[in-house]
Amino acid sequence: MEPVSLLFLVQLVFDLLLLALVFMLYRRLGRLERSDPERISSALKEVERLTKKLEKNLAEKKVLLDRLQKLSGGTASTGFKEKVRDLYSRGKSPAEIANQLELTQGEVEIILSLIKGEKPAP
Repeated sequence: MEPVSLLFLVQLVFDLLLLALVFMLYRRLGRLERSDPERISSALKEVERLTKKLEKNLAEKKVLLDRLQKLSGGTASTGFKEKVRDLYSRGKSPAEIANQLELTQGEVEIILSLIKGEKPAP
């Protein structure tokens, strides 16, 4: 399964769980007595907190998705793997490569470990 598809599935499950929580809060709110404004206010604050959490999560997932698409070939013809290989063979450190290609050092180290694990073509 492609990383983008897996990320989409994880995001979908997370969204469904949050929707279920919001629905449960809505049902709970419906059961509250109208004479209890403190409980209603508490429930509304919880819904607001969950909404903010969902917005933050969606923003993080979008950044991750953009990075995955960037790493999986949404770049110039040579691709990140070849660029990392080239810069590393020129003596650049992972930190320098990360800075130049606008990646994290961890991403560069993962790409380098994949490159080192490849068998040379005959």
